[in-house]
Amino acid sequence: MTHQYVALPARPRTSATPNLLWLGMIIGLERLSYYGTRSVLATFLVEQLQVPRTRVGPLLTTLDALLCLLPLVGAFIADRYWGLARARLAGGVVLLLGQLVLVGASLSSALAWELVCVGLVLQVLGNALLAPALYTTVGQLFARDARNQLTGFVLLTAFVMAGAFMASTMVLPLASGFGYPTGLGMTAASAAAVLMLLALLPKAGAVETEESALANRPWLGPAAGLTALAAGSAWWLLRAEPAWALQVLSAGLAAVALGYCSFRAGLGALGLLVALMLLDVLAVALMVLMPNLTYDGVQMSSALSVGLMVVAPLIGLLLAWLWVSRQPASAPGMLRRLVVACVAALGASAALWAAALALNTTPTAVSSSANSWALALAGMALLYPANNVLNVLLPTLTAQRAPVRYLALLMAAGFNMSRLGGVLGEVLLDWWQGS
Repeated sequence: MTHQYVALPARPRTSATPNLLWLGMIIGLERLSYYGTRSVLATFLVEQLQVPRTRVGPLLTTLDALLCLLPLVGAFIADRYWGLARARLAGGVVLLLGQLVLVGASLSSALAWELVCVGLVLQVLGNALLAPALYTTVGQLFARDARNQLTGFVLLTAFVMAGAFMASTMVLPLASGFGYPTGLGMTAASAAAVLMLLALLPKAGAVETEESALANRPWLGPAAGLTALAAGSAWWLLRAEPAWALQVLSAGLAAVALGYCSFRAGLGALGLLVALMLLDVLAVALMVLMPNLTYDGVQMSSALSVGLMVVAPLIGLLLAWLWVSRQPASAPGMLRRLVVACVAALGASAALWAAALALNTTPTAVSSSANSWALALAGMALLYPANNVLNVLLPTLTAQRAPVRYLALLMAAGFNMSRLGGVLGEVLLDWWQGS
């Protein structure tokens, strides 16, 4: 008896989905490393290193300013010199070095303060190289397929939130129960996993089509520049200088990046992106203000605020994903309708918050703290998911409208402006409470 075998046609394979999951794991572990360090940093400095609290505040503020500033540098290096793969790998190496230096600072009493400053700068510098290149890689995975691009950025944002949540629930208890070297050791292990996943990242065929043009670009010049930048940043942290100069500089560089990309890609095409970035600044400022103000003597509890910050963005991401997944891949105006819905939700949130404040100023006999508190709560319930969806829309629209080589620079500017929104919110909050 003979057997006849029929050769079936090979099923076409696409490496976009496994690459997307791989990239999500990388960015989630990087966020676990970063937020895990931040969760133990203040107590570590005060309790173990005996650093005065008056010095810890300027250190953290300056660190936030560097987090705004350095991604613009990392994006420029990825865009002009190294390409995405090299920038990702260099970012992973620098991130791991920074985490190991922080572990060394927790184990050694000599030069511990100096080691902390150097380790923090290396960590931020690694993130500055890694994050823009990762987001740009996601933009390249699906070319100009808007539906799948948005799905990719939704998934990446979910991994970011998962990493931040794990950092707050795992690293600090480890540090409290087993000592700071154990907690910081977990963040170092996360950074090592990031580097391993970067080294093993599958190649995606058509992905990163422009890497070959950058094969002969030098490492020495950008590497020397990064070394000088790291040394200068560490010196700034050691001196605990006021961070306002760094904030102004980063805002100026963000404006230059937007102007440059608008000129190269077409100002009209990027007008919407600039408007959405400015809207994101306002949304983040509201996220700082709304939970921290008192509404007729009633203030949001910390547990309620944390719950809204965790649950509401997930609901927004889920709704965005469900809506997009039901649209045809070539549906016209798909992203535009989502932008309109997001802006409407943010506008309604701001209106509810303004109404809560207006009600708050009426005479006690007329005002109702329950009404004022409920309006503020409803405003927050709209604000958190809408802002998170906006953060997903920005890279998606950037990947659609800008040449792929400028996406890293635009994304870094977007990170920068979102961070400045937090600074603006804190300034407004201090002014409001002071007045």
